[in-house]
Amino acid sequence: MRLKVLGFAVLMLAGCSAQSINAVKTYNDSYDGSKIVSIVPHGAECCLSVGAFWSAKSPDAVILPFKLFGAYTNIQTADIKIDGKSYTLSQAADATSYTLNGNQLIPAGAPLMPESTKGFVAPLKLVRSIIASNKTTVRVNTLSDGAVTSVIKDGSSESKAYHALSEFIAAVDKNK
Repeated sequence: MRLKVLGFAVLMLAGCSAQSINAVKTYNDSYDGSKIVSIVPHGAECCLSVGAFWSAKSPDAVILPFKLFGAYTNIQTADIKIDGKSYTLSQAADATSYTLNGNQLIPAGAPLMPESTKGFVAPLKLVRSIIASNKTTVRVNTLSDGAVTSVIKDGSSESKAYHALSEFIAAVDKNK
């Protein structure tokens, strides 16, 4: 049983540095037919993931969902530093959402992983700046647990989140 738990933990940690495995989803909104592009959160560094959501109805804006792993915590603010310049993002919603293991089925004996997610609005050009940057760091501040800081890109060291955002931007450009 310990080996199963250890194996699951190793797979979780390995996923934090691997390139994107979840493809960008592109579809038409069933409500109004507008084009939607999204990608689920991918690891910046272990404990924090970044995703993206874009709609043709608001072509210059993106929602960036930030997911913290390991605790249910109230996410308050998010800041991004791109090549030394800091940006404070606006909240897309007032509430933080909570899940356990991403609402996925997990093997018997595997550890349970609480997750906290909150979306923030950013200009599309900010995501483009992340892709073009030399160094990008994100800091998510919580009500009860302080701040979590993670690197998206540092020189040639590119996180899974960086690759996911690159795929996302390519899909947005195809669907504009």
